[in-house]
Amino acid sequence: GGIGVDRIIETITPDGAIDRVVSSNTKLRTMLFIQGKCMADKARKMFPMMFDILTSTNLDSPKKATQILRETISAIESNIQSDGDDYATRRIMAKFSVPGFLGEQWSGSAQLAVVKDLLDSANNNWPAVVERLERMRQAIIGTSLEGVIINFSGDDEVLSTVKDPLKKFVTRQLSLLHKSVPDEGKGKL
Repeated sequence: GGIGVDRIIETITPDGAIDRVVSSNTKLRTMLFIQGKCMADKARKMFPMMFDILTSTNLDSPKKATQILRETISAIESNIQSDGDDYATRRIMAKFSVPGFLGEQWSGSAQLAVVKDLLDSANNNWPAVVERLERMRQAIIGTSLEGVIINFSGDDEVLSTVKDPLKKFVTRQLSLLHKSVPDEGKGKL
């Protein structure tokens, strides 16, 4: 079991446009996935933990942040040495698409400079870093539940066990973020 996070960037091009050509009409859709895996009887605990990760994580911890950033720098430097061909490919692919460029910024060799700059900011201007992290959290949480997709898989017994905790998570916890209760007519809970 456990909880994990992943992200996807998708290019949205106008009808008839070539996907690999970036124009002024090219848009991006970014998606954040929060995944959880647990036994059905533990779902009641998993949903509140996901909510806490989104809303209550203490972002104002400079010691922890600088430790994470130093470890990230070390890991990237080590990975560049051992997987240099992957990093070179990412660097080349960055020239051909916006998602390729962003992938290079987020997980390629360019990420090393980004993380080093962030470590410098954390050491020299921590309040600005915390403010940036809080703005990022607010952007992730958003202003409405529109666009939230919840996907479950399991047998009938698992789905029936998870139904009530999931409904409580959506109608009580997530809706608190936006002061609204989702319209059950738009989807089944």
